[in-house]
Amino acid sequence: MPKALVQIGGKPLVQWAIEHLLGAGITPVVVAVGWLGERVKTAIEDLHIPDVTITEVRDYEEGPLHTLAGALELTESSQFTVMPVDAWMAPVDLRGLSMSADSDLTLAVDTRQDCGYPVYIDEKQNIISLGTEVSDRAERGSSAMAFRAGDTFRQKIYDSLGAGENHILPVISGLKRDGGAVRCYLMQEAWFDIDDIPHVLKTNGYVLSHFFSNRRDGIMVPPNDVLETGDEVEVSTGIVLEESVHLKGPVFLAEECRISEGCRIGPNVSLGNGTVVGPQSSIQDSIIFGRSLVEGGLAIQSRIMYDSKVYGG
Repeated sequence: MPKALVQIGGKPLVQWAIEHLLGAGITPVVVAVGWLGERVKTAIEDLHIPDVTITEVRDYEEGPLHTLAGALELTESSQFTVMPVDAWMAPVDLRGLSMSADSDLTLAVDTRQDCGYPVYIDEKQNIISLGTEVSDRAERGSSAMAFRAGDTFRQKIYDSLGAGENHILPVISGLKRDGGAVRCYLMQEAWFDIDDIPHVLKTNGYVLSHFFSNRRDGIMVPPNDVLETGDEVEVSTGIVLEESVHLKGPVFLAEECRISEGCRIGPNVSLGNGTVVGPQSSIQDSIIFGRSLVEGGLAIQSRIMYDSKVYGG
């Protein structure tokens, strides 16, 4: 499965990215797709979100610089914001990053947590090193390589591709080495660099706990709330809760889910469209992708189920 389609809080990562970019006032949005790009393209088109353009990058296997260049071909603005699909960021930080226009490149950096790529900055928020510690006085931060840049860096990308470079980090280092202004935007909210199942589950729990309002695509049980059924209940979105079902929030159930009798779901659980959970099952801290079948009596904790198969542990 493409990482862009990994489900977080009932939505694929690419949908969160698009919605947060648009919510931050960043338009238009260009999505560059590579591996299994047709699946990602179809998923985006099914969302019917305006101001979104999709480009398929044929040489994505050569490296991420080719994917970035493919997106830039459809971007006419002199300033552009780049967000990797596996870097979950809140709209407030994307907005702050997009307003950083006093440098050739501004990289989103967090000095509070140790994940993502190591970055070292000085007291004026200039980036002095990427990956290599250079001074005891430098403050260490982490970045998932979301950044704001302009035409100087755009040209640097094209020149680097012509010289055989395939990755983004050497281009940023080259920009700095050539005297370009490379600064950081210090992130304010939580963010997640999603590169394995534990990170996926951690992000899912955070999203369910903080972005649970105004959901119209299913049932959301907010954090610390409990929903219990006596008799079987069917709601307007096609979700069926049989008798003696216990949901402890945060829990998200997408449309057409069916939860059989005696099940205990939550906390920190999201169930995709059309999921069927067999009787007397329990699910905690997990993500169940759409159209999955959870067999009766099964206990799932800190796992991902995709195509009715369980992963993680």
